[in-house]
Amino acid sequence: FAHSGIDDRVTGAPVLPVAQLFGRVDHAGRVLRGRVDLVEGHDGGLALGIGAGELKFDLSDYRVKDIKMETGAADISLKMGDKLKESKVRIESGVAKVKVMVPKNAACQIKMDGALNAKDFDGFSKSSSGTWKTENFETAPNKIYLEIKSGLSAVSVDRY
Repeated sequence: FAHSGIDDRVTGAPVLPVAQLFGRVDHAGRVLRGRVDLVEGHDGGLALGIGAGELKFDLSDYRVKDIKMETGAADISLKMGDKLKESKVRIESGVAKVKVMVPKNAACQIKMDGALNAKDFDGFSKSSSGTWKTENFETAPNKIYLEIKSGLSAVSVDRY
C-alpha cells in the first residue's frame, strides 16, 4: 500500500484515490495490490518504484508537478491533466509497456532514450534526435515534459 504522506485529518482536504497498483503473485498465490491517494488542491509530486506489475494512474484532476517512476517489467498507464503551467514526468523502465495520455490543450515534449523501443507518438513532430513536440508547444500556456529512458519497451503517448 502506498500513500502520499499527507493526512486529511491535518489538512482538512479530501484524500482521493488516483491509482491502482497490481503486483505479481506472492508465495501464497495472492496478487499484491495497493492504492495511491493524493490531497485535492495540493501541488505535489510522486516517486514510485516497482519491480514488476501493473500501474494505472488517472491524474487528470490533480495538480501533480513532478512524477518519477522506476520500473522493471511493468505495464504502466498514466493520464495527465492540465492543471499546472508545467509538469515533469520521468520514467525509467526495463521491459515495459508504457502508455501516457496528455490533454490536447496542453503542450507536450517527449525526450526518449533507449535503443530497442517501439514508439507511437501520434500528434507529435520530431524536433531533434530523441525529441518530439506537439504542434502547440511554443504557444500553449501549460506544458508537460516527458523524459523516458527504457531498455526494451513499447511506449505510446496519446492526446485526449
